[in-house]
Amino acid sequence: MLGTHAAAPKTKAQLLEECLDRLQCAKGHAVLVGDSKYDAEGAQQAGIDFIAVTYGFGFKSGSVAAAYSPVAVCRTAEEIGNIL
Repeated sequence: MLGTHAAAPKTKAQLLEECLDRLQCAKGHAVLVGDSKYDAEGAQQAGIDFIAVTYGFGFKSGSVAAAYSPVAVCRTAEEIGNIL
């Protein structure tokens, strides 16, 4: 339709907050597992914990991931399970 505009894309933080709202999940009961600074920043902006993983495409080492103050850095999915 002419004259209509698509909605602006949501930020990662906005998406996280929408998911938490739809699931009726308190921020204190949520954690984002991610492999990039964008995941870390989105979690921080949404006010939820962040677990960094080094097996994805983003963080290549724990020291790089640690700069984003995650609650944990994991090398494998099994390590995530042990933390949760």
